[in-house]
Amino acid sequence: MGYFDFEGGVYHDVPPNVRTAIFRLRYQVYCLEWGFEKEEDHPGGIETDVFDPHSVQIAARVKGASPEDVIGTSRVIVGREVDRFPIECHCSFFSEFKPPPRESSGEISRLAVSKHFRRRAVDKLIFSHGDPAYESEQALSAASAQDRRKSENEIVAGIYMHLYAESKKLGVTHWYAVMAKGLHLLLKRWGVVFHPIGPELNYHGWRGPYLAEIAEIEKKLEMRNPALIEGARNILLHSDSKQEVV
Repeated sequence: MGYFDFEGGVYHDVPPNVRTAIFRLRYQVYCLEWGFEKEEDHPGGIETDVFDPHSVQIAARVKGASPEDVIGTSRVIVGREVDRFPIECHCSFFSEFKPPPRESSGEISRLAVSKHFRRRAVDKLIFSHGDPAYESEQALSAASAQDRRKSENEIVAGIYMHLYAESKKLGVTHWYAVMAKGLHLLLKRWGVVFHPIGPELNYHGWRGPYLAEIAEIEKKLEMRNPALIEGARNILLHSDSKQEVV
């Protein structure tokens, strides 16, 4: 996809050197750049946790780069492999919220993009500490038309397309996520709709708990962003073909 390559899979299918590169990028972003995690809790420059072995891991890199040169990542924690999601450990929910079945749910987390590819307004929305100057519809509207086109962030879009493909293979129908308003607005613009399910809290900056139904996202994208859903389905088709050949 464009200037970037992506790979992903369940934890043990991702080569160890790629997993290490993912965790080093997360350490750089979550510990050193944003201070969301304490450096002393992650020795060796590796940011990882107990949920990683129960997750799909996605890595992005510039085309032609070595496998260790990861510049973007995210994961989906697979619900049927864990007793509780991180969102359940840190967030409270609206009284009317009814959770979907755990065995068909996943939680997206640990979105990280190298600082060298986070130079535009929408990237600030994704990683902002809750600054209203960034986390608002006005911030999106204020960007120049050219900047907004560029900020249809190829890295983030590619990551989400691969999260979709891997989730579909595993039978995941719903995604939880704890995210900043800025990322929620960016995804909403694309047609990737998450619904708030609880109040915001100060966790890795000001974040709120959200839930998305993949079937609803598919319908929204078919109407509003057919190229994105077509690309995601092509990734799924290609990955299924490779599995059949093996």
